[in-house]
Parts: sequence; C-alpha cells; structure tokens
Amino acid sequence: MEMLTWNIDKKICSITFDNASHNDVMVKELRSWLCVKGLLLLHGDLFHVKCVAHILNLIVQDGLREVSPLLHKIREIVKYIRLTPYKKQKFDNARNQAKIQHKIGVVVDCLT
Repeated sequence: MEMLTWNIDKKICSITFDNASHNDVMVKELRSWLCVKGLLLLHGDLFHVKCVAHILNLIVQDGLREVSPLLHKIREIVKYIRLTPYKKQKFDNARNQAKIQHKIGVVVDCLT
C-alpha cells in the first residue's frame, strides 16, 4: 500500500470528496483504520470534509431547475428576436424608445 510506503497515514488530517455515496464506505473504512492507529484528531470527527465546490454546484443546479421554465421562455424570446434582421431591428427600436442603454446585442446563453 503506497500510503504506508510514504507514511501518508501519519501526515493526513482530513480528506475531501464530493457527495457521491460510493465514497462514504471508503472514507468510513479509512477513518476507522486511522483512528485505530491513533492518527486522527478528535477521533476523526473532522476527517471527511465535503467538497464546497460540489455543494455549491448542487445548490446552483437546484436553483436553475426552479427557474427553468422562465429561462426557457427567455431563450425562446431571444431566438425569436434573432430569427430575422427585421425582428432584431424592431426590438432595437423598442429598446431605444424605452431609452435602455446597451453595449451588446441580444445573446443566446450557454446551457452549461
């Protein structure tokens, strides 16, 4: 086991993974093994740290699912405006009448 060859077991204090359930078994076994050897602080209570980036990504994905119908409507409106130069010109005229300043045109966003 490479961990023992490099004495990583004596240098590790926490480990970070995403929230995939298959990691839980491995983390539980590793924490148990390190605790038996007396190598973890606080009996390993702070050993497994959830990945903040993954948690934030899950939150954002949930939020996007909530507003998905609205985003779909906005995308369809943008596609409609960009369909012909005439429709784009009508949109630009309406925007100018409303005195809305802009630096870029109507852009279809990236789904990711």
